[in-house]
Amino acid sequence: MPPSSIASPSLASHVSLSSLAARTPVPRPVAPPPIGLHVRAELATGCGHRLAFAPDGRHWVAASTGTVHVWRDATQVATLRAPCAVTDRVRFSRDGKRLLLAPYAYDFARAAWLDASPLAHRFAAPGAPPLDVAVHAAAWDLDGDALVVAAGLATPDMRAAGQLATRAVLLRGRLPFEIVTLCDDDRARRAIAIDDHHVAMAGYDIVIWSRGERRRVATLRGHDAPVLDLAWSADAARLASIDGRGMLVIWDAARWLPRAHIQTSPQPGLAVAFHPARPIVATGGHDGVARLWAIDDATGKLGLLAHHALGAGVQALAFSPDGARLLASTHALPTRITLFELSPRPGTLGA
Repeated sequence: MPPSSIASPSLASHVSLSSLAARTPVPRPVAPPPIGLHVRAELATGCGHRLAFAPDGRHWVAASTGTVHVWRDATQVATLRAPCAVTDRVRFSRDGKRLLLAPYAYDFARAAWLDASPLAHRFAAPGAPPLDVAVHAAAWDLDGDALVVAAGLATPDMRAAGQLATRAVLLRGRLPFEIVTLCDDDRARRAIAIDDHHVAMAGYDIVIWSRGERRRVATLRGHDAPVLDLAWSADAARLASIDGRGMLVIWDAARWLPRAHIQTSPQPGLAVAFHPARPIVATGGHDGVARLWAIDDATGKLGLLAHHALGAGVQALAFSPDGARLLASTHALPTRITLFELSPRPGTLGA
């Protein structure tokens, strides 16, 4: 059944994807894939809940529960301790000078965290009662000037009464932060992705907030399980979402309509990442398999390019800036990180 669009007076777009309810078998490659995932290194480490490459393509980080391991290729070169154990998405700033470990930022030149104050201090208005802040998800923009936090907020009186306000907010600039409320609908947002123009926040649905227009512009619906990860393509033309039943959806960011969808696995999907230059997306989840999918814009279909079984649930994925490498971490004890090389190199695909 084709997707349908339902008008809403308060939203620029309101999308329903009823076709996702029809589950399809997990696809298998019927011919040798044109691209391979070749293991360059397998690393046992205590960190790996989040992964990110530096702009130089050689350095990368693995982060978990307030600890960050910094690597150069397959060699660990440093360990950083975050101000608190609750951290979420990690990325490097566009210039590579800062590590953006939401909700904190580390300056490499100063060898220091730029603001180690508790999140409650950032949310609290002058003279207002102190807040308890339970972070659900958080993400920085590429310049490190805007931080989005989805959290449960409560004053001591609210906590005593068993009340909790769920809110997603945008914190801009430096202290004191400008605070902009993005969502205040009592729905937990478990995944956030931010680019130069939009913020995407997901629970069962995906709310799109325009940074330029400073308003909600779309609500994307269709997943019948909570969305567990989101990713923007490098050109911001696509948004990928993967849910707790393994469904991957590629959304068209021009019209906020689904461009393609596929059942990646019968088990929950936990991670999704776009190739930086090609119409390729990587997925991973509880079934322990890292997969590469090709997006065919002409047909609106996703085709399986390559897959590699890692033996434990895949919790994070990250491409290098040139797309020649892929990092994947698993839930194994200790956490294992696999460094793949893509072959043939992405620049030769289709040649």
